[in-house]
Amino acid sequence: MRVGDRTVVDHHHQPVAAVADQRVAGEAAVEKYQGKALLVSGIIENIGKDLFDTMCASLKTDNPIIGVQCMFSDEHKSQLANAAKGQRVTIKGKCDGKLGNVFLRGCSFE
Repeated sequence: MRVGDRTVVDHHHQPVAAVADQRVAGEAAVEKYQGKALLVSGIIENIGKDLFDTMCASLKTDNPIIGVQCMFSDEHKSQLANAAKGQRVTIKGKCDGKLGNVFLRGCSFE
């Protein structure tokens, strides 16, 4: 399923509900995909660190309130260091719930 310029798919590349779009999927989608590996393709909106000093990238969405935040482990932070705002990427990560944004942890670029 497409959400703006982003597609959310499971690890096997089958379309799934758009976990970042509250209007389409909401909490049910987050619960359904909690702990599952997802591939998310989209455009990097920001690159930085979270409150715990973890490298992360946020992807653009059509929803101004809910985004997708991809948290990279130290093992993959060099990948993120080579990325740029505005770049189209595909990121693999494990859905770790939603607190405003949908969080993917243990991310790497595909």
